[in-house]
Amino acid sequence: MKELLGFEQTRKVQEFVADLNGGQQDYSVRKLINALADRSIGNCLELEISSELSRRLAISPRGAFLPLGLKLASERSLSTAAGAGGQTVFTRPGSFLDLLRNALVCGRLGCTILDGLTGPVSMPRELTGGALSWTAETPGGDVADSDLTTDSVTLSPKSAQSSTAYSRQLLAESSIDVEALVRADLVAINAQGIDKAAIQGTGTLQPLGVIKQTGIGDVAIGTNGGYPTYELLQQLETLIYAANAPLDRIGWLTTPGIRGYLKKTPKISSYPSYIWDPDLPTLLANNALVSNNVPSTLTKGTKSDCHAIIVGAWTELVIGTWGVIDIIVDPFRLKKQAVVEVTSFVMVDVALKHAASFAACQDARIVA
Repeated sequence: MKELLGFEQTRKVQEFVADLNGGQQDYSVRKLINALADRSIGNCLELEISSELSRRLAISPRGAFLPLGLKLASERSLSTAAGAGGQTVFTRPGSFLDLLRNALVCGRLGCTILDGLTGPVSMPRELTGGALSWTAETPGGDVADSDLTTDSVTLSPKSAQSSTAYSRQLLAESSIDVEALVRADLVAINAQGIDKAAIQGTGTLQPLGVIKQTGIGDVAIGTNGGYPTYELLQQLETLIYAANAPLDRIGWLTTPGIRGYLKKTPKISSYPSYIWDPDLPTLLANNALVSNNVPSTLTKGTKSDCHAIIVGAWTELVIGTWGVIDIIVDPFRLKKQAVVEVTSFVMVDVALKHAASFAACQDARIVA
């Protein structure tokens, strides 16, 4: 089925990465950055891999393709100045403390990922099905036709970029594993942007996020918003069950503030059973997660501190990516600071197989 939808390149790239992981040579992000910064270094395994990925994806990188899922070289080499990586230089390294980032939740909730796309993708969707007609053993006439109707869900690439920088000394002298750190940093920056767009993207230049999609269920609290209640959550859940949403990955997603409020709010006034069980990560017996990627500054009436609460069948959320992370290394713009600038590019889109598989309240408030 994937080949019929134009995903043959995905299989080719996956097979290629698997072959690389089965080989004896290690891939080095540091070597790739250095090779792009200094072309006099000549060709290397990392540039050869980028060229092969370009051939298999049938697209050209701006700089070089960074493949995901590769085993990294076990090199120990990141600025030595305080605040710029210097804290990573020590004799017996411990664990590197990563930047605290917004929780990535769409994948954990079970969204569908389509990777390695090479052009706009159209997925056929059945809108209405045929009907079963009960008849006598000999009907005496033709049974009425009941034709199915279809449309399609389309993914088309939306481009995004981010920039970071590494000192030349950082790439050569640190005792922290630069391969894992640099790669994790590049991936995390892109993953954060994609996760946020999948939830609340505006559809202008960026993907259209779940809460902006036409056709999702909607339950409003009031003219100026209001406190979320147990009854509100039941209404939201009822909407997706009534729409025949798939039942295997139903999940809730909201803000940390809403979770805190629901954990101290009884289901029924004066009865010590709380809407969000303080000891369980569930709402109405379904998986529930929180993230600051869910908006908490929505406007309703005169209030602009409204939070979103989302429930849905998350396998119905499709995130499509085109190719791999494309990186450009610029050794010149910040040359007087001995810094190499690295810019990454991704192409992504978001779609819902059936919008009615999701419902949201977008005017929940936790203060008077």
